[in-house]
Order: sequence, then C-alpha cells, then structure tokens
Amino acid sequence: MIILSLKVKLFPYPEIETLPKMRTIFFTIAAALSAAGKGTITTEIEAAGPYYFAEDYHQGYYEQNPAQPYCQFVVAPKIAKAQAKFHDKLRQ
Repeated sequence: MIILSLKVKLFPYPEIETLPKMRTIFFTIAAALSAAGKGTITTEIEAAGPYYFAEDYHQGYYEQNPAQPYCQFVVAPKIAKAQAKFHDKLRQ
C-alpha cells in the first residue's frame, strides 16, 4: 500500500504585519468548514523567510525548452488557457 502525504503551508510575503490578520481569517474559515462537515483543515501559516531567486539558467525555462515533454504537456496548455481567458488583459 502506498500512502501519500502532503503538508501545505502558506507563507505571506512580504507584508509580515498582515500575518496575524491572515491567521484570524484563515482559522475562522477553517472552523466554519470543519463545522460544516468538510473535514479538518491542516494548512499552516508561517512568516516567510528570506527569498532567493533561482539561478539564471532556471529563468525562462519554458521559452528555452519548449520541446521538453513537461513544457509541451503541462506548461503549454496552461499558457494557452490563460491567454484565452485573459486575452483582453494581456499586453500585445
């Protein structure tokens, strides 16, 4: 048997002063969902640590590797969907 586990965390960034307000809103919603029988919400909210940009060779990966299977079958359909949905908001 394979058991998959996923732990979700929210890291508000950079407005660290909004963290207490976000926690209050989150726990209010989580309590309401739990009371409605939707299960227990286990997402954690923590302050974001320092942010590090990826190395240059990671930037623009899709544009540099459009023939990669991940780009063809995952990224390209998402880009097409976003372009169709938000065509009026995109820069030409």
